[in-house]
Amino acid sequence: MSEIFLQKFYDNVKDLSWPQLIETYSDFVKLPDSIKNECYQQHGLESTLNQIEDSDYWLASHRSRVVVYRHHSLVFIPVPKCGFIYYHDLFTRIGWEQITLDKVNFDQHIVFTAIMNPTDRYLKGLTEWFWKRIRFDNFDNLEQQELFFNIASDILITDIHTMPYTVEYQGIINKIHWIPSDNLSDNEVKQSMMHLFKKHNYNIQLPLDDPRLHQSNPKKLKLYQALKNVHIRKKQKTFELLYVFLAEDLKFYRQLVNKFDPTWSKNI
Repeated sequence: MSEIFLQKFYDNVKDLSWPQLIETYSDFVKLPDSIKNECYQQHGLESTLNQIEDSDYWLASHRSRVVVYRHHSLVFIPVPKCGFIYYHDLFTRIGWEQITLDKVNFDQHIVFTAIMNPTDRYLKGLTEWFWKRIRFDNFDNLEQQELFFNIASDILITDIHTMPYTVEYQGIINKIHWIPSDNLSDNEVKQSMMHLFKKHNYNIQLPLDDPRLHQSNPKKLKLYQALKNVHIRKKQKTFELLYVFLAEDLKFYRQLVNKFDPTWSKNI
């Protein structure tokens, strides 16, 4: 359990006669039995611990802040680094309602989204993280710079942009209609969406031939290429740990690509 939550719990319930400060769970264990029993029996520590140690609790909390787009029973989930800004603008422009992911009923709503190869998305997400946090004087041959290479070769998961699909959408991943967008043109992705709409009796037209307004600048592309080069040369132990996170995503994506039908002609 994260120590900060234990500290907050203890500060909120402690009596004036109790020790003023605990910093770790080991400190709590060393408290007199009377204090520990009161924490469990009167103040609900067991319930607090169970909540904090439950990944579903944290996923629910996270999903209460994730914005998705709804039109009647259709729901689109924008996925970071998978056309996120474009689809945010598109579904806002055509008037779909913004709700949060925790409000979606996966047994009643038709939920869909577009994603890309997990490794490519990971590298794009890593690029976003570096771009926002580290400033470079020269973007040429970044991978040959010792500090950059050491950071890039050791780093694993950074933020929401590199969070694996199978973690981010744990428990709902099989209730979403996924479109592998990197295997299709922009128009083909939207045509596949419209086929899905029609399958569920919605006659909704999405604009085709939209220009890509959000494109990476040359420096950001150089950063991406440098990170891609480093990825290939990652230290073996880091590479192994990274693919502990990505392996399930790679399997999920391969199975998706193999069975994907852009017309949704099979029963769904």
